[in-house]
Amino acid sequence: MAKKREISSVYRVQPGDCLFAIAQKLLGSGDRYPEIKALNGMTTDILLPGQRIRIPADSSNTVGADQE
Repeated sequence: MAKKREISSVYRVQPGDCLFAIAQKLLGSGDRYPEIKALNGMTTDILLPGQRIRIPADSSNTVGADQE
C-alpha cells in the first residue's frame, strides 16, 4: 500500500522574515513556528532571503505560498 503524500506549500523567504512571523502570516499563529522547523528538518532559526521552506498542509492562509 502506497503512502499518502501530504500536500504542503512552499514559501520563499523574504528579507526580514523570521519563522515566528511566517507562522503567524501563513498558519494563523506565530506559536506554530516549531511545525515549520520540524517539517523542514531545521536545527536553527536562521533563514536566508530566497530560501524555500515547506509550510504544513493544514495552513488555512496561503498568501505568498506556492502549492506543491
